Amino acid sequence: MPPETGRRRRPRVLTLAAGEYHWCGCGRAPDSLCPHEPRAPNCQRLRFTLARRETVWLCPCGATTTPPWCDGSSHNKQ
Repeated sequence: MPPETGRRRRPRVLTLAAGEYHWCGCGRAPDSLCPHEPRAPNCQRLRFTLARRETVWLCPCGATTTPPWCDGSSHNKQ
């Protein structure tokens, strides 16, 4: 299977514990969370913190206007 190109369109719905996370805007992380090292040289990383355990919708394509949260901005584009 070829590597991901960074343009997944469905949000990643994850239940995360309270804590600090890094969102991956390049689309190469399977769950939209960055590993310790970026997967691509131009990977957009954004730190976010959750105060409590919650279910979040993370943007996997980087087209959101409210990173790291998916706002659906890429879903209606052809």
